Amino acid sequence: MFRPFDVAWLCVLLLLPAGCSRAPLPRLAERPAPSRLAGGARVASIAVRADPDQLSEAQRARLQRHAVTALVRQSALDWLDAGGRLAADGDLALRVEIRTLRLRGSLAARLLGRAAGADQLGAQVWILRDGAVIDGYEVRVASALGGRDWKDPAERLARLAHILGRRVAEGL
Repeated sequence: MFRPFDVAWLCVLLLLPAGCSRAPLPRLAERPAPSRLAGGARVASIAVRADPDQLSEAQRARLQRHAVTALVRQSALDWLDAGGRLAADGDLALRVEIRTLRLRGSLAARLLGRAAGADQLGAQVWILRDGAVIDGYEVRVASALGGRDWKDPAERLARLAHILGRRVAEGL
C-alpha cells in the first residue's frame, strides 16, 4: 500500500525528466560547401584571434587565460595536415575570428548539466588569397556536457576549441 508521501515522491520522480528536458539544440550554422579549395589549392597559414567588437573584455580574458586561440589554431592545422590540405608553400591563408562564447559556471554544469543550456563557441572564418578575402563561412560548436566529469570550465572550453578547429578545417 502506498502512503501519500510515497505517491508524492513518485509523481516528482516521474515528472522531473519532463520538466528538465529541452528541445534539441537548433542548428546554428549550415555546414559549408564540401570543397572550397578547388583546383588543389592548399592552406599555408592560419591566424586566430578574439573579435574585440563581438566579445566582452571578460570573455576575451577567459579565451586568453585558457589559450583558446592557440588550441583552435593547432586543431585546425592538425586536421588540415591530416587531410593533405596544408602546405608551407600554399597560396591560401585562413583568418579565424572568434565571435561568440557562452560558458556555464562550474556549479551549473555539475548540478544542472543539460538543463543549464549549452556551452558555445563560434567563429567567422575568412579565406584569403594574396591578402584579399575570397570567401568566408561561419562555424559554431555547442556542448551540453555536465556532471562530475565535466565540471571544470577549462576542460569544457578546451574541448570546444578542438572541435571548432576541426569544423574550421572541415569547412574547406
